[in-house]
Amino acid sequence: MVDRFFSLWALVIPMTSVVLVPSIKGTLPSYILAVLSFFLGVHNYKNYSIKLLFKILLVFVFMVLVGQFCLLSCGEFLPNLILVDVKDLKTVEFRTTLITQGIYLLPCVLTFIYTKSFYKTSWDKWIFAGGTVLALYGIYEWGYFLVTGENGDFLSNRWFGDDPSVMGGSLFQQINLGGFIVQRLKSLVGEPSMYAYSMIAYWIYALHNGKKKLAWLYFSTLLLSTSTSAFVGIFIYGFYRFLKYGETRNVIKVVFVIVISTVLFYDIIYDFVDKMILAKVYMENLSGEERGGNILDALDVFVNSPFAIKLFGWGWGTIRSTDFFSTLLINTGMVGFVLWTLSVLYPCLKEEKSYRFDGLKAILIIEYIIMMISVSEFSYLFYWMFLGVAYNAVENSRNYIENK
Repeated sequence: MVDRFFSLWALVIPMTSVVLVPSIKGTLPSYILAVLSFFLGVHNYKNYSIKLLFKILLVFVFMVLVGQFCLLSCGEFLPNLILVDVKDLKTVEFRTTLITQGIYLLPCVLTFIYTKSFYKTSWDKWIFAGGTVLALYGIYEWGYFLVTGENGDFLSNRWFGDDPSVMGGSLFQQINLGGFIVQRLKSLVGEPSMYAYSMIAYWIYALHNGKKKLAWLYFSTLLLSTSTSAFVGIFIYGFYRFLKYGETRNVIKVVFVIVISTVLFYDIIYDFVDKMILAKVYMENLSGEERGGNILDALDVFVNSPFAIKLFGWGWGTIRSTDFFSTLLINTGMVGFVLWTLSVLYPCLKEEKSYRFDGLKAILIIEYIIMMISVSEFSYLFYWMFLGVAYNAVENSRNYIENK
């Protein structure tokens, strides 16, 4: 029953733009299954890490209460940043977003606990099935636009705010590259950058599990997303492989392909690099300027806050910046930032000599970096799934290494 349940759940874990009730953005199938996983896990309590679940909840509640007490003691005002609840500009302590954002955190923790408790290497085929469905739907969308010039997404129905036409949960974006207009691949994740953030993990996992065809499929969709996050992730992973395995020959091949491609398609490549990379690095476009400005604003607020606020922040879910670094620092302070970093990177400290396990390490490290610089969302369940797999591999390293 535990395995069959995950086989269904894994198919929808990476999907974030499809909900069962459009007006309730939290009714993602993956979230609902995450909640149900708790009851199934408790039924199989001998393996389910219910003690760890309660420890996580106790730490969260403790952090919230101490942080709010510090706010009361300091008489602090709201930070002049991007609030999660922009309609409430008066409440400082015990904002409603403590509860609403806490609810979003629950499916994440439940996903982590379930995969950590029950993961088997036989589950990988279902993990890849979820990634493949996401990739193929994205290719369908991209091809549909290429043929018709229209949006082919007929499944996404999630929206935010009061007006679905203004605050859509799935963005339809195109890019002009050297005179060619193409759709930026997003699939059922909502937007190209978030697709890249999600698919990077599946791509690396496929590479380290010997799934070469799937790896090429996932890699091609990352390129079609034309997302800066995708190319940052690919570059960091390439650098990771160079440091880890010293693959000089492969580096030379990649450089050769880049040089030849640049010569043959100079206008297209230059246009892309200028729009999607250089403009953001030098903050010459809205995306780069917004990210850079948000980080600097958050750091300014943090530096000028009382020491107690520096430690515990304004409270979970107070602000949502365009990066997780400043979002986490303001919401949970230095204590929350350190706890999150240690919890996520703990498996990376283990010296297990396994190519498969190295893949999990690479996923956690690279996704952590991408989150810190360009992603403020913590509630994408694919990351918590891979985190659970990594913790499971640490506890059952011999079985994980041998079951290739």
